[in-house]
Amino acid sequence: MKRLSSLLLITLSIFQFNSAHAFSLFSKTLQGSGKIEKQTRAIATFNALSSETTGRVEIIQGNIESVTIESDDNIIPAIETVVENGTLKIRHKNIELNTKTLNIVVRTKNINRLNLSGSGTVWSNALIAKKLSINVGGSGKIQLEKLEAPDLSVNIGGSGAVAIQALQNDESDVSLGGSGSFKAAGNSNKLSVSIGGSGHIDTAQLKAKEVSLSLAGSGQITVAAQNRLSASVAGSGNIQYYGDPQTHLSMMGSGTLKRIGAFPI
Repeated sequence: MKRLSSLLLITLSIFQFNSAHAFSLFSKTLQGSGKIEKQTRAIATFNALSSETTGRVEIIQGNIESVTIESDDNIIPAIETVVENGTLKIRHKNIELNTKTLNIVVRTKNINRLNLSGSGTVWSNALIAKKLSINVGGSGKIQLEKLEAPDLSVNIGGSGAVAIQALQNDESDVSLGGSGSFKAAGNSNKLSVSIGGSGHIDTAQLKAKEVSLSLAGSGQITVAAQNRLSASVAGSGNIQYYGDPQTHLSMMGSGTLKRIGAFPI
């Protein structure tokens, strides 16, 4: 009995040691030094951006392509900036960063895709693109003050968010899964929206001529439709709209559709 107890104790000790060792190997944390510096890197030509950091990324569109990182002097080397198949990837692999300052400025000539994963943010004062695809996974947020893109597609998964203050385009296609949110103002000829889950879309200030909505689950949508509104609601979701468009509706479940005001001037 004593021998069995001793064997069990040894086995448990080895397991605890290995578990702690594995945790230290796969959960490394780099503590910022507190000494803030900047580093500018030259990069290859790219037309898409993928950010996997927890910091703030600012995009400036112009005639040059570069990346400037502002952070602790020991954090900067841990930030990878590589161009793969035309996509600039910003990431830090297999390590957690503990820093109060992580600001990254990306200068680009052209951009047609933005990917954000994790809890970071992407911000831009103004972007122009013929076609722009935005993808957000996790709890990150993309905020664009001004966007001119004839063709825009937005896909948000998890609790991520996208906000566009002034949008000018021909067609917008927005898809939400989970509890994400999308908000936009401006003008669009055609707006298509799809929500699965508890997502929230507010385009009350986006003047759209034609609006197509698909809502499944408990999500909420607010839109402004000038000429035509088609909506399909399944579940307990709610749709509110501004304007006096021709309406084509399909309602299933306890969801609601309600007009709440005139089309924005």
